Amino acid sequence: MTIARDHLLYLGAVSIAVIGYLLDRRIGADAFARSGAVIVAFGAAMAGREIYAMERAITRHEARVEKLEAAYLDAAQSGEGEAREDAFSRLAKNLADYRAARIERVGRMIRAEIVILCFGTIVWGFGDLVV
Repeated sequence: MTIARDHLLYLGAVSIAVIGYLLDRRIGADAFARSGAVIVAFGAAMAGREIYAMERAITRHEARVEKLEAAYLDAAQSGEGEAREDAFSRLAKNLADYRAARIERVGRMIRAEIVILCFGTIVWGFGDLVV
Protein backbone atom coordinates (compact mmCIF):
# COMPACT_ATOMS: atom_id res chain seq x y z
CA MET A 1 0.00 0.00 0.00
CA THR A 2 1.37 3.39 -0.94
CA ILE A 3 0.35 6.71 0.52
CA ALA A 4 -0.29 9.55 -1.90
CA ARG A 5 1.96 12.58 -1.62
CA ASP A 6 -0.92 14.88 -0.77
CA HIS A 7 -1.83 12.62 2.16
CA LEU A 8 1.77 12.79 3.38
CA LEU A 9 1.58 16.59 3.26
CA TYR A 10 -1.61 16.55 5.34
CA LEU A 11 -0.04 14.11 7.78
CA GLY A 12 3.06 16.31 8.14
CA ALA A 13 0.98 19.44 8.81
CA VAL A 14 -1.25 17.71 11.35
CA SER A 15 1.79 16.17 13.06
CA ILE A 16 3.40 19.60 13.43
CA ALA A 17 0.16 20.98 14.91
CA VAL A 18 -0.23 18.08 17.36
CA ILE A 19 3.40 18.35 18.49
CA GLY A 20 2.99 22.11 18.91
CA TYR A 21 -0.20 21.61 20.93
CA LEU A 22 1.40 19.00 23.19
CA LEU A 23 4.46 21.20 23.71
CA ASP A 24 2.21 24.14 24.55
CA ARG A 25 0.29 22.07 27.11
CA ARG A 26 3.57 20.84 28.61
CA ILE A 27 5.86 23.89 28.59
CA GLY A 28 3.74 26.80 27.33
CA ALA A 29 5.57 29.55 25.42
CA ASP A 30 2.88 29.71 22.72
CA ALA A 31 4.27 26.58 21.07
CA PHE A 32 0.92 25.84 19.40
CA ALA A 33 0.68 29.27 17.79
CA ARG A 34 4.31 29.02 16.70
CA SER A 35 3.63 25.62 15.17
CA GLY A 36 1.30 27.46 12.79
CA ALA A 37 4.29 29.40 11.49
CA VAL A 38 6.18 26.12 11.08
CA ILE A 39 3.21 24.65 9.17
CA VAL A 40 3.18 27.64 6.81
CA ALA A 41 6.94 27.27 6.23
CA PHE A 42 6.45 23.50 5.74
CA GLY A 43 3.67 24.10 3.19
CA ALA A 44 5.71 26.68 1.27
CA ALA A 45 8.80 24.44 1.20
CA MET A 46 6.79 21.43 0.05
CA ALA A 47 5.07 23.49 -2.65
CA GLY A 48 8.44 24.59 -4.01
CA ARG A 49 9.77 21.04 -3.89
CA GLU A 50 6.71 19.69 -5.70
CA ILE A 51 6.88 22.35 -8.40
CA TYR A 52 10.55 21.54 -8.98
CA ALA A 53 9.88 17.78 -9.09
CA MET A 54 6.95 18.19 -11.48
CA GLU A 55 8.92 20.42 -13.82
CA ARG A 56 11.72 17.85 -13.93
CA ALA A 57 9.23 15.07 -14.67
CA ILE A 58 7.61 17.11 -17.43
CA THR A 59 11.00 17.83 -19.00
CA ARG A 60 12.00 14.15 -18.89
CA HIS A 61 8.69 13.07 -20.41
CA GLU A 62 8.86 15.66 -23.17
CA ALA A 63 12.39 14.50 -24.04
CA ARG A 64 11.12 10.90 -24.31
CA VAL A 65 8.22 12.00 -26.50
CA GLU A 66 10.59 13.93 -28.80
CA LYS A 67 12.78 10.81 -29.17
CA LEU A 68 9.71 8.71 -29.98
CA GLU A 69 8.51 11.26 -32.52
CA ALA A 70 11.92 11.25 -34.21
CA ALA A 71 11.99 7.44 -34.28
CA TYR A 72 8.46 7.26 -35.73
CA LEU A 73 9.28 9.87 -38.35
CA ASP A 74 12.45 8.00 -39.34
CA ALA A 75 10.52 4.72 -39.57
CA ALA A 76 7.74 6.38 -41.59
CA GLN A 77 10.19 7.95 -44.03
CA SER A 78 12.14 4.75 -44.56
CA GLY A 79 9.00 2.60 -44.78
CA GLU A 80 10.16 0.31 -41.97
CA GLY A 81 8.51 -0.50 -38.69
CA GLU A 82 4.90 0.07 -37.77
CA ALA A 83 2.19 1.64 -39.85
CA ARG A 84 2.33 5.40 -39.65
CA GLU A 85 -1.20 5.91 -38.33
CA ASP A 86 -0.75 3.38 -35.54
CA ALA A 87 2.53 4.85 -34.41
CA PHE A 88 1.31 8.42 -34.29
CA SER A 89 -2.06 7.58 -32.75
CA ARG A 90 -0.33 5.64 -29.96
CA LEU A 91 2.02 8.55 -29.40
CA ALA A 92 -0.88 11.02 -29.27
CA LYS A 93 -2.83 8.78 -26.86
CA ASN A 94 0.22 8.39 -24.62
CA LEU A 95 0.74 12.16 -24.56
CA ALA A 96 -2.96 12.83 -23.85
CA ASP A 97 -3.01 10.28 -21.01
CA TYR A 98 0.12 11.78 -19.50
CA ARG A 99 -1.29 15.31 -19.66
CA ALA A 100 -4.57 14.24 -18.04
CA ALA A 101 -2.75 12.43 -15.21
CA ARG A 102 -0.40 15.38 -14.70
CA ILE A 103 -3.27 17.88 -14.54
CA GLU A 104 -5.12 15.71 -12.00
CA ARG A 105 -2.01 15.27 -9.84
CA VAL A 106 -1.07 18.94 -9.98
CA GLY A 107 -4.64 19.86 -9.00
CA ARG A 108 -4.54 17.54 -5.98
CA MET A 109 -1.18 18.92 -4.86
CA ILE A 110 -2.30 22.54 -5.25
CA ARG A 111 -5.45 21.86 -3.19
CA ALA A 112 -3.38 20.13 -0.49
CA GLU A 113 -0.89 22.97 -0.32
CA ILE A 114 -3.61 25.62 -0.13
CA VAL A 115 -5.34 23.75 2.70
CA ILE A 116 -2.03 23.35 4.58
CA LEU A 117 -1.13 27.03 4.20
CA CYS A 118 -4.59 28.14 5.35
CA PHE A 119 -4.51 25.71 8.29
CA GLY A 120 -1.07 26.93 9.32
CA THR A 121 -2.09 30.57 9.04
CA ILE A 122 -5.17 30.02 11.20
CA VAL A 123 -3.17 28.14 13.83
CA TRP A 124 -0.50 30.82 13.69
CA GLY A 125 -3.00 33.63 14.13
CA PHE A 126 -5.39 32.08 16.64
CA GLY A 127 -3.38 29.31 18.28
CA ASP A 128 -2.86 31.31 21.45
CA LEU A 129 -6.65 31.45 21.93
CA VAL A 130 -7.01 27.67 21.73
CA VAL A 131 -4.62 26.71 24.51
